[in-house]
Amino acid sequence: MSLSLSRKGKDVAIALFISAAIFMVDLLTPLWYDAWVLYLVPLFFMFRSVKRPYAYSLVVTLLIVTGLFLHPNSAILMQSAVNRITGIFGGWGVSVLLMRLKQLHVSMLQSHNELEKRLTDLKKLQDLLSQGKKEWEETFDSINDAITIHDRDFNVIRANKTAERLLGLPFLEILGQKCYRLYHGSDCLSEECPSCAVLKTGTPSVVEKFEPSLNKYIEIKAFPLVQDDQNIKVVHVVRDITDRKKMEEFLQHHAYYDSLTGLPNRLLFMEHVRLRLSYARRNRNRVAILFLDLDHFKYINDSLGHTVGDGLLKVVANRLKACIRESDLVARMGGDEFIVILSDITTAEDAAIVGRKIIASLLESFFIESHKVNTTASIGISIYPDDGEGEEDLLKNADIAMYHAKKQGRNTYEFYNIVMNHKN
Repeated sequence: MSLSLSRKGKDVAIALFISAAIFMVDLLTPLWYDAWVLYLVPLFFMFRSVKRPYAYSLVVTLLIVTGLFLHPNSAILMQSAVNRITGIFGGWGVSVLLMRLKQLHVSMLQSHNELEKRLTDLKKLQDLLSQGKKEWEETFDSINDAITIHDRDFNVIRANKTAERLLGLPFLEILGQKCYRLYHGSDCLSEECPSCAVLKTGTPSVVEKFEPSLNKYIEIKAFPLVQDDQNIKVVHVVRDITDRKKMEEFLQHHAYYDSLTGLPNRLLFMEHVRLRLSYARRNRNRVAILFLDLDHFKYINDSLGHTVGDGLLKVVANRLKACIRESDLVARMGGDEFIVILSDITTAEDAAIVGRKIIASLLESFFIESHKVNTTASIGISIYPDDGEGEEDLLKNADIAMYHAKKQGRNTYEFYNIVMNHKN
């Protein structure tokens, strides 16, 4: 064998030198991953030189396949090396191959960039979902109404902080409990359960009730939460309305009752008069109205003070209630005026009997704030239907009769008579 290098030997040396140079350069650049493609070039030539067609074909295949990953900046080096060493494709063939490889690389690079963008967008979306879930949880727990969610078997699966406070239980002890046991203290469903209505109709339901197990008035709003036909949940929004109910009762009481004596006021009294007159018309019964005014009350109030005056009115109210039947009604009209309605009386004498009882009850002295107080009453009486058909006429005529009683010397009662209108 000649010691001089053959033409092909020189080409291999050149290829190895070029490959090593590219390798050293690519180590210092982001293109290092493309250099290894060129390292196959010497193998291609050597296998071709030793006439091993199978190995030669293998290297050609590796060159083509691995060229898919070739960076465009390495294309010129690849073309030069292949043209110099192989010559089998020809200049045109190698140019076309490298152009295709470059196009494939650009396409793959674009796909890579798009994938990176999608991954970035997905990460942003995940962050938004995570933040949204956190905000939802914070909002859910900050709502002042108790919220629980239960499945179609009435097992609680979610509850907010307000529900924990209302029920007096931590979430882990609420979880899995039957909603009717938590809110109603019952081991079975009730007919008025709003959740039952929701599951039957698929529409919201609202219930207000006093719940003995919680010792509170509560309002329960139940809503369907439909995920699919087989997976229906119910959302309970429970509000403690105890304070509201107490305020409603307070306002209703003060709308119809005198705040000082606790007796019905004029408004409630007139409603009762209308109802009882309507009943009397249907049954042809008689009704009596007694209009009462305390004698010398202004003097007592001015001389002894409003505290004594108010105390006297409260004691008088109690004595008046003791003089009538449970079916009758006494009310305070205002100031020192009281009024009594007697239902189902047979004769006017029945009203006179009550009038005398009232006068007798007031003869006993009153002891108010260490003061001994004495007062009497003047009473006017009107009878339905003799003295009027409506409540306003009966009330007006009883008032007229009361003033005639005062003119008669007070501490007495007078029945209304039409003649009194002319005397006034």
